[in-house]
Amino acid sequence: MSKSHTWFGTQNDAELIFTWLRDAGAQQVNGEPLEGEWVADGRELAIHFPSIGPVEFWPEKICVPECGDNSPRAKRAILAAIHQRENPCQPQIDVDRSAVAGLKLPEFRDSRYWVAGHVWFPTSRMQDVFPELV
Repeated sequence: MSKSHTWFGTQNDAELIFTWLRDAGAQQVNGEPLEGEWVADGRELAIHFPSIGPVEFWPEKICVPECGDNSPRAKRAILAAIHQRENPCQPQIDVDRSAVAGLKLPEFRDSRYWVAGHVWFPTSRMQDVFPELV
């Protein structure tokens, strides 16, 4: 089952999360490290753990029936196919076969309100495939 963690955060809290992810060997999916100054601006980042496994992408033509009926994998295949159709030049990460996570930074909205940050590990079989992340 996938795991999700919402955390109320400020800039200082975001730095703690980045440190935790860096210590776990995470880097951005594009290969850039999780380093530098981070602004609490609500951005979303795709995170990869290369020491656990590679990033795998869906094929250019996704065959949904091969993923099973009404399974979490079939639902992900349908969503990936929709994203492929809407963004043909953007490869879609196969989260069930990749050691990846998502990170949404907290945001100080309208200079008045803090909006929570979020970390999620999307694979539906995380405990089976990536026990290191559990």
